[in-house]
Amino acid sequence: MRKLALTVLAAVLVLTVSGFAQPGPSGFGDMNHSLVFTPQGGLLFPAGDFSDRNDMGFSLGGGLEYFISPQVSLGANVSYLDFSDQTPPGPGPFSQGANFYFLGATARGFLFHDTRLNPYVRAAGGLYEGDGLSSAGIHFGPGLLYRVSEKVGLFTEGTVHFVFESRQAVSSTANFFGLTAGLSLTIPTGSRRETVMERPVQREKRPEPRREAEPAEISLSPIFFDFDKYNLDDDAVAILNGHVEVLRAHPGLKVEIEGYCGEQGSDEYNIWLGHRRADAVKDYFIGHGIDGSRLTTISYGKRQPPQPNYGKTLATNRRVQFKIMSR
Repeated sequence: MRKLALTVLAAVLVLTVSGFAQPGPSGFGDMNHSLVFTPQGGLLFPAGDFSDRNDMGFSLGGGLEYFISPQVSLGANVSYLDFSDQTPPGPGPFSQGANFYFLGATARGFLFHDTRLNPYVRAAGGLYEGDGLSSAGIHFGPGLLYRVSEKVGLFTEGTVHFVFESRQAVSSTANFFGLTAGLSLTIPTGSRRETVMERPVQREKRPEPRREAEPAEISLSPIFFDFDKYNLDDDAVAILNGHVEVLRAHPGLKVEIEGYCGEQGSDEYNIWLGHRRADAVKDYFIGHGIDGSRLTTISYGKRQPPQPNYGKTLATNRRVQFKIMSR
């Protein structure tokens, strides 16, 4: 078992270090509302009440964490910790043995939210059970996450453990240090909205999109949206008010409302976002007296972009535009 823990630790460290040298994207989507599984293994180093022991131990375990915000996760962890090969037996809470399990709650706070290399701090607390031991304890320390992709990462961390003996008249604390490495595997959840990875772009004068020819007397110009938003701002409302007047003046006019997004982020998320943008416009028209049977919606997401998807044109593709279907 110790050899397995040592192998896992060495493999993850080698992969992490080698990954630092590989070129990669400048950012990933953040982890907000993600569920993450973290299998891990590591080494334990005696200190404090363990300082008279002659050898290191090992640990194997895993955790399940949920990101309540882009930079904070909460979860549970189960680990097997083994000091059984150590001699002589130690004093204090581990005098009766040194094979035990940790079961508890854990939290991590990350420095960044969408970078490939991300430092963090972990804190955990729970129960240490086994070999006559039943005690509360805590451990905490710094760590480093390297994201190979949006769903796979490698991490390594150092922790210091404080275990409080509850069965003795005089409480003692057994201290030891841990060096751990493992995988970070993101599990898709229905509640997660993947954050689009494009950067906010300062608004500028936006060119008219390429469109099929329409009668000169009927023109419905597009409206634009902020990064990762589908609410209507003041500029969009002013344009839509003009469109309402056109639709009222042409009661036989039917319009297709088309939602678009920038190129970055998953295709699935951008289709969803495009639908929300188109539905927001349709709801606005209906709320101002336009019959909903005259309106249809479609989302192209990042497909068929009205403008080439690079540089400043990213902002112009966050839009809804209109196609005249019949009069």
